[in-house]
Amino acid sequence: MVLKEERIDALIRTGLEESALVPITDGAMQALAFYVAELERWNHKINLTGKKTGAQIVTDLLYDAFYVYSHIRGARSVLDMGSGAGVISIPLAILDSSLQVISVDASTKKIQFQRHVRRALGLQNLALFPTRIEHLESQCVEIVVAKAFGPTQLVVDKAAKHLRDNGKILLMKGRYEPVAPFPGFQIEGAVQYHLPGSTKEFKLITYKKVP
Repeated sequence: MVLKEERIDALIRTGLEESALVPITDGAMQALAFYVAELERWNHKINLTGKKTGAQIVTDLLYDAFYVYSHIRGARSVLDMGSGAGVISIPLAILDSSLQVISVDASTKKIQFQRHVRRALGLQNLALFPTRIEHLESQCVEIVVAKAFGPTQLVVDKAAKHLRDNGKILLMKGRYEPVAPFPGFQIEGAVQYHLPGSTKEFKLITYKKVP
């Protein structure tokens, strides 16, 4: 068990280093490791994510969250659309206690898991909404992030009302995802990236809402 915990800690630190997010506090490291352990434990009983081992959770899920955070540092509010088991929203809330994180997912069991983690870690900057994004009143945030939510057009349409003017949508997509313009938004970036230890490439697409 100790060797497993040490390996998970080492993988977490590798991801943080690759995204230039070190140093972080011991408390944040412990919180990230706790989240991984709890997600792995709950997965044995409830299917929250297809990643079954702690190592897979870190390298395939948390590394994405670290990469996204490296692009939004300094923002004060972010909404995670279709947050699932909180693989983006919870690491963001852990890494930056001054960042207000809004996690939205229609799956009650996934929000229940996030509530458990929020309570255990005392994440007062994490707000949870068990609902569909279109049923949520406007949140007026700086950033909306979306991973595996659906087609880009769908994300932009549903995110628009939750963004303040000049706010941004960050979409995590596959390497070959086309980048198309949409009314009311300008394309701010489309960056190819890969996660540490993987040769698979992804694309981070950023749209800025224009007044």
